[in-house]
Amino acid sequence: MRAIAFASLCALLLPSCQPAATAERRAVATAMRHLETRIAALEAKEGEKATLPPGAASSRIASLRRGADDLEKAELARRRGDAARAAALFQDAVEEVGADALVDVEPL
Repeated sequence: MRAIAFASLCALLLPSCQPAATAERRAVATAMRHLETRIAALEAKEGEKATLPPGAASSRIASLRRGADDLEKAELARRRGDAARAAALFQDAVEEVGADALVDVEPL
């Protein structure tokens, strides 16, 4: 979709520019095709989501992500001055990932 819009925009703008040499026009056309290809590849990649099959590793990864989310929320709450909420979120993170994993993080 973006590639089509980009190509349409370029088609509208290029004729209004000063006439360029044939070699320059070819270079611009080549660059446009290259960009269109890259955009199409990026759009296709957005649709792909890598998922791990259920297992010990994927469970631990999900747990660490939840713990990290809790820590981020705790830090935001602490910065806003909500110490009680920060402490509760920090405790949630400790329960999620284990106290050993958070030894180097100061309690919030």
